[in-house]
Amino acid sequence: MGNLISGGYSENQEGNYSSVRKEADDLFRQRKQLAVESQDAYRRGDGARAKQLSNQAKELQRRAEEAQSRAAEEVYRVNNSNRSDSMIDLHGLHVSEAEAAAER
Repeated sequence: MGNLISGGYSENQEGNYSSVRKEADDLFRQRKQLAVESQDAYRRGDGARAKQLSNQAKELQRRAEEAQSRAAEEVYRVNNSNRSDSMIDLHGLHVSEAEAAAER
């Protein structure tokens, strides 16, 4: 992942970016597993367990999205700290994050 964010990043900043992206990826993976388990519970007729797992999956989704947002903000801040208002650097951002940044 080091090539994704080059130029203005120190090793420490890249490590922070990478750790927050990894945190989000891990949370998304856990959410996916809980969603599968919820569906399995529902198919077995255990609606209460399915609902519990579904709620846990929704909470992980929320936390993962927050982590993605923190990572995107960090990338944008570091990439653009020394740039004029007429130019922005979107490297290291996911497409949807870059689109949102371009609309600011």
